Amino acid sequence: MYKLLDILERTINRCPWGAKQTAEDALKELVSEIEEFKAELSMKNRLKASFEVGDIVYDALLLSWLFARDNNINPEDILKKVNDKISKRKPWLFSERKISLEEAEKLWEYYKSLEN
Repeated sequence: MYKLLDILERTINRCPWGAKQTAEDALKELVSEIEEFKAELSMKNRLKASFEVGDIVYDALLLSWLFARDNNINPEDILKKVNDKISKRKPWLFSERKISLEEAEKLWEYYKSLEN
């Protein structure tokens, strides 16, 4: 993951193409990659679908980094916020207690409702 983050930084800061990209550009590319993934998935082509998933991960991170750059936000703050949010919504991940799917769904909704 660290290598991918390094590639993102270099793409944005050292690549003429990356420097001119906007979050809107990255969003269009992300949507396109999701459509490609859906197509490969529907054809049950696991190998090509796995490549598309990789493209989705890259484009989602690129979108986040470009959004951060364009809005003077530290991209690591975006990662920290999502880590904090998911950790709060899924506290059972950090305990030894086993829970059912039904309980996990109820707890997710409960903790999510506390955010509003």
